Amino acid sequence: MFDILSLILISIFFPIIVLVGKMLYKKENLSRKLILGLTITFLAMELLRFFVVASYYEGAVIPSKEVPYSFITLSCIVCLFAVFNKGKLGKIFQGAFCLTSLVPIIWALFDSAVYTNAYDTHAVAKALYFLECGIVLTIAFLLVSEQKITAWSNLWASILLAIFAVLDCLVITFWETKEAITLMWGITLIVSFVSIGAFYGIYLLACLLAKKHKDKMIDNGKENG
Repeated sequence: MFDILSLILISIFFPIIVLVGKMLYKKENLSRKLILGLTITFLAMELLRFFVVASYYEGAVIPSKEVPYSFITLSCIVCLFAVFNKGKLGKIFQGAFCLTSLVPIIWALFDSAVYTNAYDTHAVAKALYFLECGIVLTIAFLLVSEQKITAWSNLWASILLAIFAVLDCLVITFWETKEAITLMWGITLIVSFVSIGAFYGIYLLACLLAKKHKDKMIDNGKENG
């Protein structure tokens, strides 16, 4: 219960702190700089989490069932393409990354095995995973504030999640990890797919409210003028 509470609080307050700081500290191209900085931090933390887990085993050889692989690993790879690819492919990855930004949190809520390790007595790897979830959401919010997300992004995000599901099945089958393809695994996957549409719906609502606020400001300006 404490882990779930910590995960939710970090995932919520990390983006809030960064976004409020961005609003207060007004500077040109700040969003882009934050996105770049957080993306590099995300990659560094994912690598650090892997090496932390590796350090628990003799010769740094991680048993196949303990490999810290989950959707957040795939998110890190997609994030790199989304941020550093300037072409059409980059926009596709941006949409897929943003709409699946809730998936690492959902997977952690349903299966603690994605962030726990029996030797992680000081909860270092666990804390890194929680912080990564907050970073993923923060990057997603920053990206959608700069780049329009189209309806096609739902398709790319769904394909990304489907690819993960196939890879996860292969990993579970051949690596014999702690996870198992059970009813709960299926429910987690379904909820993850639903979260894609939920994020897009929230995005559309935010765009609508922003447009109404802008129109109201314009109307008030005309009246005062």
